[in-house]
Amino acid sequence: MALSTQMLLTKTGLQTASEYQINIFRHLETAIEAYLSHTPVVNAVVEAVAGSGKTTTIVGAATLIPASLKAIFLAFNKDIAVELGDRLPKHVPAKTLNSLGWGICKRYADGVAGRKISFDEFNDSNKVWKIIRNHCSKQESSDFGKDIKWLVSMAKSYGVVPAALEGNGYESANGLRDEDSTWDSICSHFGRTIDVVTRPTVYRLFREILTLSLEDELVYDFDDQKYFPVVRRTENGGRLPCFQYDAIIIDEVQDVSPVDLELVKLVAKKGAIFLGVGDSRQAIYGFRGADTQSIAKFKAATNGIELPLSISYRCATSIIEAARSVYPVIEAASGAPEGEVTQLGNYTHEEFSARNGDMIICRNNAPVVTMAYKMIRRRIPVFVKGRDIGKGILSLIESLKADSVRDLNSKLNIWFAQQTSILHENDPDNDDAQQRLEDRFATLMVFISENSDNLIDSVILDVETVLSVKGSDKSDKAAMKGKVVLSTIHKSKGLEADTVFILDEHLLYKMSGDEGSWTHTQEKNLEYVAITRAKNRLVYITSEGFKD
Repeated sequence: MALSTQMLLTKTGLQTASEYQINIFRHLETAIEAYLSHTPVVNAVVEAVAGSGKTTTIVGAATLIPASLKAIFLAFNKDIAVELGDRLPKHVPAKTLNSLGWGICKRYADGVAGRKISFDEFNDSNKVWKIIRNHCSKQESSDFGKDIKWLVSMAKSYGVVPAALEGNGYESANGLRDEDSTWDSICSHFGRTIDVVTRPTVYRLFREILTLSLEDELVYDFDDQKYFPVVRRTENGGRLPCFQYDAIIIDEVQDVSPVDLELVKLVAKKGAIFLGVGDSRQAIYGFRGADTQSIAKFKAATNGIELPLSISYRCATSIIEAARSVYPVIEAASGAPEGEVTQLGNYTHEEFSARNGDMIICRNNAPVVTMAYKMIRRRIPVFVKGRDIGKGILSLIESLKADSVRDLNSKLNIWFAQQTSILHENDPDNDDAQQRLEDRFATLMVFISENSDNLIDSVILDVETVLSVKGSDKSDKAAMKGKVVLSTIHKSKGLEADTVFILDEHLLYKMSGDEGSWTHTQEKNLEYVAITRAKNRLVYITSEGFKD
């Protein structure tokens, strides 16, 4: 019998709930009843708009799951798992997907070793690089190491094993097979340019390295933790032993990779209850492996329907209206303030006197770094969010092997011309890859132009300092306090601020493909994410408008 709204609220521990939340809770109650009566379960994916009270909804839903059922909440990063772990009922523990996979790998490795293996023995983030350096010649490591490492990571993200291992203790997932055409397609999709002349050598070495990585069953890296349980088989061809769950709640479904989905299916009991929560409009990581169709694929794999969570409690009504121009589904909360959406033409640094948590966000990295330098010269406290961007720039500097900044400038221009030529020859329609190539070039050029002593070490120090390369992600929250935060849109996801400045809006859609293409969808999603970071004030500015 269906519970009344008041009874549902009492059961979830909430004082109030929107109609959307009540519908989600009712659906979950129905799914639980079906599961307990051994009838087919209709599962759900919640499309939660930005600022919609997603966490509160997840906690309320978890409270409805009976303690007699074995349940779990799966998050994509440790911070979310810890935050939700403190709020979820005790019978619904919170784990990351990596932690879930790690437990399966650890149990298997203990059996191989015949003893309990410590975490320090078991875990090695440099596993693949060590294999590359040991297996390849010094020249091969230098010339092809980064491409090999990337291909190994892609194989682990998609759940593909080397053809030679297929059926010999390993099985690929998702219907993909280790064929040259598979890797050509993946490289093309993500704008990874591997020279056609060296490609056979790179593919051969990549397969050898992936095989060696799989065969080392006592050491696992971050990717292995999810990949190994999905592709490894027992002696009789079965799946690896693991805990299985009656009910699974999973967050950020829009960012689920093919191997993530296979891992979730692996730990689910037959006919299990699934509740996925995400926002297809915030799927912005297509360039690094996430699938813009992840939510649709999750629904198909779990016999799920879509339920909306469409009211944003974060954004003022004027900001909601701006967001609705991109995706009309988002709604303002009752009683939300009017807020402000404005555009500045020419403006001075006084517009940016440091405020606690104000943000400046941009589609590309180079304008962010340029703006940071302008503000640093005005002694405005800033924090640039982009640690992995900095590491990528340092890697590029190292690969160019320049003797001076002037030499670096020259070699960077040659490198850019070569990479552009290769990209145009092999994948002329990949606008996303071209834009990322241009942005990487332009970002390093900002650091070169700011240099005054012609020393490579000075450029490296500037990159490390401005982009906080040596810090840790966990320290970002403290480091941002009392400063203006500068970030790309990608890095701003998950953040919010009372006032947000969108820098150089014209860079959005600059090179996106045709409407309906994954690259065009990514640009729409990026615009939506940018707008919905703002709570009360959204200001559009341009780099050229800043007046010193």
